[in-house]
Amino acid sequence: MEELLEKLDTYRKEIIDTEISGADAAEAYRIRFLGTKGIVKNLFQEMKNVPADKKKEFGQILNEFKQLAESKYESSKEPINDKRSTINDSCVHARTFSLSHKINYRKQAVSLKVFISINPKRT
Repeated sequence: MEELLEKLDTYRKEIIDTEISGADAAEAYRIRFLGTKGIVKNLFQEMKNVPADKKKEFGQILNEFKQLAESKYESSKEPINDKRSTINDSCVHARTFSLSHKINYRKQAVSLKVFISINPKRT
């Protein structure tokens, strides 16, 4: 178990020291730590080698490590998502304006037709 705790400590330092810049680096980080053959998955598989009386303690430590790895990955995605959402927000605003303009124009046209049909003398 001491061996696993030393591994966890080494990986924890690596996660903290890792600088993730760009989508490629984020994907490489995700594969290395969170992928199906990644470090977190392998450490969870090592749980079977932990003595029964230490499993609860080691499981809690391992879950904290997993949360650290996931939070680092999620925080690396935030700047990318912020740029995309700004672009998407402006596109949605333009589409909404265009659509609302068409709807208002059609409402006015329908109102005019209804008015003419009700009051044919006023045209």
